[in-house]
Amino acid sequence: MVRLHSSHPFGMYQRGLRAPLTGMSERIGRVRQLSRGPGDPGEAVPTASTVRQARDRLGGRDRLLAALESGSLVQLWSGVVVPAELAHDPVTRAEAALLRAGSGAVLSGTTALAMHGCRAADSRTTHVTVPYHRQLRRESGLVVRQGRVREREVVELDGLRAQVLDVALTEVLCTAEEQLAVACLRQATALPDVELGRGLWAMVEQRLVRRSDRRGTRRARSLLEAVRAPGRVTSLPA
Repeated sequence: MVRLHSSHPFGMYQRGLRAPLTGMSERIGRVRQLSRGPGDPGEAVPTASTVRQARDRLGGRDRLLAALESGSLVQLWSGVVVPAELAHDPVTRAEAALLRAGSGAVLSGTTALAMHGCRAADSRTTHVTVPYHRQLRRESGLVVRQGRVREREVVELDGLRAQVLDVALTEVLCTAEEQLAVACLRQATALPDVELGRGLWAMVEQRLVRRSDRRGTRRARSLLEAVRAPGRVTSLPA
């Protein structure tokens, strides 16, 4: 896993994209600083927690049940609880998704793009990829995909594991609804530094060539061509 800094090639993309675009990561400060009144049963659970973590922080099972019954805590997905006021916050949901998915999981697709700062990718649905050996059922608002998770393709953003930018963008181009995929492509490649934008474009093209799951790759290449040369592509493959 990579922690981005300016000397790393993905660090340069991170700096170029997240500075002008403010996606879900901009809200992390507000999430961490929310205050609660004295005696609030949710005060010891700052963001997402497993049920066990919440129980230990609150001081026992009875206090956890009281927090759930009062509505100050909600069970977002199986085994994961969050403060009620953060139940719809994208960062909190991303954190909860990783807790639900377990070791080796990574935020992927549109959720990873949103963490990188792509506004077009913001969604109430959280996407996560887990290693092939993990079996995890889909739940409301949580899309789970099995795939190969390579640590060199994982980056830590605001303390959360996410796909690096070109991997996330490639996945969106292959799997997302066409209009959303195009919007994400345009935002992600509209970097102030022209050379950085071209480099990202080239990396996505290489990812498409090497992608083991060939579903959607033909359409993705057509989308790349359509955005790069508007008007030249009149129809896209279904």
